[in-house]
Amino acid sequence: MYGSLPSAIQSRYGFQGCLATLDLGGESINPTADALVPSNFVVNGCEDKEDRCTLDMCSNGGLCEEKWSGPTCNCDMTSYTGPTCEQESISYDFGPGRGIILFTYPSDRRIDTHRDSIAFGFITADPDAILMRIDSSRSTDFLNVELVRQSFDFSCARNYLDAFGQCLFRFYKNLYKKYWFGRNMMFYDFFQYDGKLRSTYNMGRKEHVIGELARRVNDRMYHVVRLTRSGPNSTLQIDNWDLIEKFPFGAHEPSVFNDQTYIHVGGRWRHERADIHRPFRVKISAFLRRQQKQ
Repeated sequence: MYGSLPSAIQSRYGFQGCLATLDLGGESINPTADALVPSNFVVNGCEDKEDRCTLDMCSNGGLCEEKWSGPTCNCDMTSYTGPTCEQESISYDFGPGRGIILFTYPSDRRIDTHRDSIAFGFITADPDAILMRIDSSRSTDFLNVELVRQSFDFSCARNYLDAFGQCLFRFYKNLYKKYWFGRNMMFYDFFQYDGKLRSTYNMGRKEHVIGELARRVNDRMYHVVRLTRSGPNSTLQIDNWDLIEKFPFGAHEPSVFNDQTYIHVGGRWRHERADIHRPFRVKISAFLRRQQKQ
């Protein structure tokens, strides 16, 4: 039967679903009675499917999708697997020996992408490490997900009681590394951003940074990261925390990640030094990456 179809018709799969009020050439037809090739799989009636998605059908943030055969759970961006996204996925333990997973795309499979979606789970106590990174082999394009340690300096004028009081409040509220009383100034160097997660990416012009700097993630608890880059824009979500969005200013921002070649997991492999930069320790689970070509 397929051999007699016009060449423009590419589909070789039958339709699954319900068709109502089928009209051809101004005439209503009966598909079961008028079909040239009758089928036992075509029956009268368009009864509503009994099985539908419910709010609690998929666990751990899985998305329920209604299909003709019944609802299914899409677990792609959850770091879990199984029929209802409840089973733990394959995990990789990174010990003190500085291990790394490095994947290099063959030269004929390196593509330019407009959109990247990344999801994985992890547990760690590291305050500073690279969890994953994607590099190009012929440009400076990259995408990095890391734990960062940042210090912030605060200076307060002692001549102004309000400013001095605010500085003292920050002093007692945060852990500090050092303090110094000068003649007219008071100085603190805080380390209040240990173990915060951020992503940095560059498509050729400048670096863009998006991060969850309100909470620590190096607390030995299991966290799930979902990162999406679409052109220069991006979104980041950890667990079920608030979604963070990044929309860089500028009408001419590059939007394509060129020639994706290397994927590093658990650190960054520096080819020129043959070593691992900022290695990650403990566990990463269910690393998932989806891409959309230019």
